[in-house]
Amino acid sequence: MSDLSRSPTNATDNIDPITTTLSQTYLNAHQLQTHHKAQSHPEGVNLTVSRTIGPETPIPHQSPFLLLDHFSLVSTPATGTAGFPDHPHHGQETITYLLSGSVAHEDFIGNKGLITKGGLQVMFAGKGIVHAEMPILNSAKRGKPQLEKVEGIQLWLDLPKELKTGKPKYKDITEDKIPTVTAEDGQVKVKVVSGEAYGVKSKLKSLSYAFPQLVFYDYEVTPNLCKVEGAEMNGESGALDIKQYIPNGFTILLYVLQGTLTISTDRSPTLLRSQTIALFEPEGDHLHVKIQHPKNKPTTTRFIIIAAPPILTAEQINTSYQPVHMEGPFVETSKEKLQQVIENYQLGIKGFEKSKGWKSSIRDGVTFDYLNNDQDDKGDENWGDERNRRSNGKKKVNGAKVLGNLQNENSRSGKGKKSSGNGKR
Repeated sequence: MSDLSRSPTNATDNIDPITTTLSQTYLNAHQLQTHHKAQSHPEGVNLTVSRTIGPETPIPHQSPFLLLDHFSLVSTPATGTAGFPDHPHHGQETITYLLSGSVAHEDFIGNKGLITKGGLQVMFAGKGIVHAEMPILNSAKRGKPQLEKVEGIQLWLDLPKELKTGKPKYKDITEDKIPTVTAEDGQVKVKVVSGEAYGVKSKLKSLSYAFPQLVFYDYEVTPNLCKVEGAEMNGESGALDIKQYIPNGFTILLYVLQGTLTISTDRSPTLLRSQTIALFEPEGDHLHVKIQHPKNKPTTTRFIIIAAPPILTAEQINTSYQPVHMEGPFVETSKEKLQQVIENYQLGIKGFEKSKGWKSSIRDGVTFDYLNNDQDDKGDENWGDERNRRSNGKKKVNGAKVLGNLQNENSRSGKGKKSSGNGKR
């Protein structure tokens, strides 16, 4: 392993990818370390996620990444509402990126917010939080609320041990705050959530509270047969080359949402298909991806790149990452601390005082009309402007109609699988 850090927390204190220019000449591509298809896991209520990092996967964790889920929320008369009703967190930060639909969130200290298509929510759990994340149904149609398709990804990041006792906090980022750059004669579109691509920088000072250097890109690539390298007018296939700067020393993941792509490294090229994750070696200065254009058939490939410095402990700086001990939504650096946090939650102490008797108003399902009514009744401005735009001209329903007896009995409630280790590669 290369010298990844000069401090216990950040791997590259002397590099800020948000301000690094891309006019440099690339020297060494990050080499592919491992890849695998997503695995189905039950989560929340009436929901199955496609998981690529986390307990019971080939990658239990890779510092600082703890979990990556690709979710699609579906509601039918038989299953009732799907979502993530009231559940706790401790010791991690979550980043939720919504690809379609809308999700409301509410916590036990009074925070409320709305994530809409193309937007993100960053939640710093710190010492403890209990919250709900529920898809928003459209107004009632023939007496039954209609669920808008909700799809997204959620990433969990470990927190350096000194931040695990911090106060919880949120930020909601709307799509209009995320610049999109078009390149390669319109063949490539990149949403620059955090970092820089094709000379366009993110508008955010930082996306993550804990990792200011974290970069996040959403690539959508549709090769033009007449323009890609090696393509001929007679219908032969060609490949479009993409190179994305990623600093040396970062932990890097690439997740394919749609289509196929090829990872170009010094070794044999590797083909990745939809719902596949790839992790890369920390040594290097860029990712090199090729998008193959099938003969006479325009296709779109969409993939996410996220990279951040790992968490290192001073005494293990040359060998290991910060230890990870995880049970459900609780993450600590030792078994003893993990058990203490679980007891704190059960007793409602040391960060979980407000959890006793607390129930969110959205735990049984929520509509845009309810959000509008909640604002009218309480003067609550926290749900965001989207509630008014979406509810305009629609018939209102009465309050928060109960949409099912929702019980959260898996990993997000603290009853899930355990994961532990010292984070060695």
